[in-house]
Amino acid sequence: MILRMKNLIRASTNLVVERRRSNVFRHQQSCLKFFRFCSKHCEATNSCKRNGFTLIELILTLFLAALVLTVGVPNFQETMRDNRMVTQTNALVTALNIARSEAIKRSVRITVCKSKNQSTCSGDAEWENGWIVFSDQDKDGTFDGAPEEVISTSAGLSGNNTLRTNANFSNFITFTSSGESRGNPGNSGTFSLCDARGATKGRAILINDAGQIRTEKGAVACP
Repeated sequence: MILRMKNLIRASTNLVVERRRSNVFRHQQSCLKFFRFCSKHCEATNSCKRNGFTLIELILTLFLAALVLTVGVPNFQETMRDNRMVTQTNALVTALNIARSEAIKRSVRITVCKSKNQSTCSGDAEWENGWIVFSDQDKDGTFDGAPEEVISTSAGLSGNNTLRTNANFSNFITFTSSGESRGNPGNSGTFSLCDARGATKGRAILINDAGQIRTEKGAVACP
């Protein structure tokens, strides 16, 4: 009886094992058929093309990138320099217009002088170091403190740009209550703004005896 039971258990175990092996084999065959089908589908439709770059595509991409950097970066730098020149020109023209309008409005002389510290006039400075606009009650072209008043200031120019003028406005320019300009010894002159590109890219700010201001581009006197 016991022997028969053992044989029955052994036979049942073998049957389970064989069924498991059969199931595994069927799954393997199904997977193999599926992969064969995918492979044939890819070849027929070209839908399984491998992604990536060929050597020629990579070389072409690098060439185009180098071309963009070679052409684009210098143009961008040129635009930045032009924008800086325009901004600095406008800063000086604004200061001169403020001085002229305040002189007319207050019926008092308003002076613009070059300044290193934006609080006093500096005879040993250059105009690119900055300037101050102030009420010049004693008409001496320099800021002496109260009752004279600082109206506006401007710090030095960026980009190592230079701002120079002729002898008439070498230290200051004054506007009278009638809006006319005054210098020493003459009353008209030109400010020349330059960067590293030289005179052809410079800007000129011209003031006539009547105090009228205008700007021109190029052909200025650079240091």
